[in-house]
Amino acid sequence: MVVLWYMWQFPPSNRVRNVAIAGHIDHGKTTFADHILAEAQIIPRSLAGQARYLDYWLEEQKRGITMKTTVMSLHFKMGSLDYLIHLIDTPGHVDFSGKVSRAFRLADSAIFIVDAVEGVMAQTESYLRLALQEAVRPVLFINKIDRLITEIKADSTQIFLRISSIIKRFNTIVARYAPKGLERVWQVDPKEDTVIFGSALHGWGFTYNDALKFSIKFDDIIKQYKKGDLSELTRMFPLGKKIVELIIKKFPSPIDAQKIRVRYLWDGDPPESVILCSPDGKAIFYVSKVSSTRGRIYITARVFSGVVQPGEYLRLPDGNRRRLQSVFMIRANKLQNISEVPAGNIFGGIMDAAPGETYSTDLIAGCFVKPKYYVYPVLSIAITPKRYSDIRRLLDLLKIITIEDPNLMFELSKDTGQVVLYGLGELHLELAIKNINESIPIYTTKPLVAFKEVPKQRSHISGDDLEIVIEPMGAVAPGKPIERLENEIIIQGISTEKKMVLETIISDSLKTGPRIGEPIVYAHINVTIKKNVPETEIVQKVYNALSDIQTLIAQPYYAFSITTDCEFLGRVLSLLSSRNAKIENVISGDLCEIRGQISVLDSLGLAEHLRNISQGRASVQLEYLGFIIATKSEEGRIFNYLSKLSEFFTRS
Repeated sequence: MVVLWYMWQFPPSNRVRNVAIAGHIDHGKTTFADHILAEAQIIPRSLAGQARYLDYWLEEQKRGITMKTTVMSLHFKMGSLDYLIHLIDTPGHVDFSGKVSRAFRLADSAIFIVDAVEGVMAQTESYLRLALQEAVRPVLFINKIDRLITEIKADSTQIFLRISSIIKRFNTIVARYAPKGLERVWQVDPKEDTVIFGSALHGWGFTYNDALKFSIKFDDIIKQYKKGDLSELTRMFPLGKKIVELIIKKFPSPIDAQKIRVRYLWDGDPPESVILCSPDGKAIFYVSKVSSTRGRIYITARVFSGVVQPGEYLRLPDGNRRRLQSVFMIRANKLQNISEVPAGNIFGGIMDAAPGETYSTDLIAGCFVKPKYYVYPVLSIAITPKRYSDIRRLLDLLKIITIEDPNLMFELSKDTGQVVLYGLGELHLELAIKNINESIPIYTTKPLVAFKEVPKQRSHISGDDLEIVIEPMGAVAPGKPIERLENEIIIQGISTEKKMVLETIISDSLKTGPRIGEPIVYAHINVTIKKNVPETEIVQKVYNALSDIQTLIAQPYYAFSITTDCEFLGRVLSLLSSRNAKIENVISGDLCEIRGQISVLDSLGLAEHLRNISQGRASVQLEYLGFIIATKSEEGRIFNYLSKLSEFFTRS
């Protein structure tokens, strides 16, 4: 296999592969990617598994985790044919799950990395579900087989049983969430080379068919580890070479993938050129990611039809046009200018665009649907610039940051003048604040939990001139989840123009509830105006009705998955009990896994506390579950929390 460092022409789309690498945090995604990069001669083979080349951001290197989506376009030659692999490395931490969802739109297949000891974890399940809903075909790499041998001291039978259970659990998720008609076809099968076994740290990997061909068994691998000499193993089954061969021979090309994917991803009837991945159709591309540097907006996008060239003006579905200033081949943090990008390829560019947008040379019917997010900003931080003269700069910077990361939100409080930034979790907000501080010095609070208020019961005000009904959108009771975090506002009896003004006023009024000052959600509001009434009178009566309603408090919850050495299980369970967690399942094996629910309020500082009581051998993943109406005792804890916050702000 020969590497082509620079290719003046793209290969045909049937020789292009768009492959994501995904999985639970610390299961070895970036270490695995090193071996593909070594095969492409990007890094020395001696550094593969140690370089973590795609984690080039300093913050990633300091923390040892991937925090962003990185694309690396790699050229290979197999036989007489050249191939282009667009490799997409994704984060594993739940706080960056929105980035993973957007990354899957670029890919046609995804290699899921699973730790042989820890198995299919909560975040593996979440990301696998996201990939399947993006119609991305999964492949399974069972990593860290060496841990089963050196740490668990497993024999060949135990290794086989462990691997079998991982495959079974993985396929259960595939069967549940795969696109209709593909539930069985997309299940992984060792005999079909859609399961690879190996160790990214030590640089070896093989398939079931390799094992048959070379007559190798797990007993043989155990012997090599006991001898302390892995040279024969890495010589026979070099991981990078094996993965590249599988990607080229077994993974779908954009031509094959788009015939399946597009019907799930397009809003309306997709153009035939998009289904066929035709380079002869209109240029149509989808923007997955944007970042802003020195006033320029850089995009990462995929061409689904036609050929994209720099300098072109392209249209959004609403008819607005944007100019694509430059086009690049992406090599992690390096960009290489190119003259065009044909259908099926991923590229970088400079363009005033936002994630989730569809562009085309001519106006077309429909567009790609937005990625599905199963997350919601449940924590907030109040921000104030150290120099108040920087407030406008701060707001402009936040607009850019929230375009780059749609899972961040911000608002300016009209009452206090503070800016409030909302994020998915503590790490998500911590990195956003660090990013802001690098440009504008700011003061911040600690992370604050975002609560909601929900109408408790029906409220009805009726008169000769108008009638107002405010009620919950469905049944509400302590302990019951809230199905929707929005409101329904219906206004009858006035002109469309006045109706829009009144809807805006009511929406603004709902941002501050009567009980704890948090937004009111899940409210159905019906205003019927029976005769001509001055607008000021209507507004006043609506205000009075909203201020008189009784509300319940809803608080956000996480689903948690904690992995720990079993010797610390008692301590972990005790800690969870002290934090009012609801434990649903405890799975004992080589490691212990605990699953359940915990309120966001009770989860604050949980990760650090777990590390302290387990000598660093317990980790937690928190996934947004939804808002649940608080019980009386939970309300007491919420009021106590808000009271302490009030005292803090008063002293400050």
